[in-house]
Amino acid sequence: MTATSSKPEDMRRARRRPARATAAWTRSYDDPIQVTAGERVRFTGPTDVWDGRTWLWALARDGREGWLPDWLCDAAGLVRIDYDAGELTVAEGEVVEASAEQHGWRWCAAATGREGWVPARLLADLR
Repeated sequence: MTATSSKPEDMRRARRRPARATAAWTRSYDDPIQVTAGERVRFTGPTDVWDGRTWLWALARDGREGWLPDWLCDAAGLVRIDYDAGELTVAEGEVVEASAEQHGWRWCAAATGREGWVPARLLADLR
């Protein structure tokens, strides 16, 4: 992984391409986990494999829990880069501006200004 951040402000600066949602997606959490580089999280739940990638359930220091990609933390829970797990709800056929893919997800911006992760398998590049 070569990314230095998965924070929304950094993803906004990344190169974007138009993509169409091939299926609807609804965000999973209203208040997703967010962590910063150097923070230590606690692994409090299961490990899961989703679309061939490993995810770890973790508790952040602010009390929020959620799934983190396995490459994000070391075995002791030390976070390597800033990360925001916010997802974007999209309708089938909706066109979004999609940037970086990480762990099978792409950071997207909708025409309304909403932003977040969408599963890469649900996006078809338009260019």
